[in-house]
Amino acid sequence: MRHEEIETGICRRCSCNWITPFIDDEYGACWWLDKNRTLCSHCFYEFNDELSQMKVYYRPGRYWLERDKGFAEKILTNPKAHWVYDMEHDVLCVITLGDHIGAVRFIAKKFYGLDCIYREEISKWQEIIAKNMIFYNAMVDDPEHYA
Repeated sequence: MRHEEIETGICRRCSCNWITPFIDDEYGACWWLDKNRTLCSHCFYEFNDELSQMKVYYRPGRYWLERDKGFAEKILTNPKAHWVYDMEHDVLCVITLGDHIGAVRFIAKKFYGLDCIYREEISKWQEIIAKNMIFYNAMVDDPEHYA
């Protein structure tokens, strides 16, 4: 589903909403994870395994390394972890403190085909970031900051 088609208040993966939420026997009803109300908690935390295709990347130094689902589960349960999640492409980038912008650049280049930031493309970057990315433990989560 492209970001132009996403409707606020409906999960982009399982199509749940406040009237018909995704309900898990162990965790109960889902809740919204992003400001735009387009991704429910149960899809993000993979309680609905059949929908999950999450790609996980980790940057311990200069290069991005692909990791597995077990690594992602450890990170998502750690309240001190730092990460950026792209809802459009189901990508989790685990980073060190202060490298949120590095994750945004990696996602934009690898999954959106945006290599360089040109002045005329700033609004395009801001829209992609605002509609699709979740920042965890970031000092700033304003899309204008990252573009």
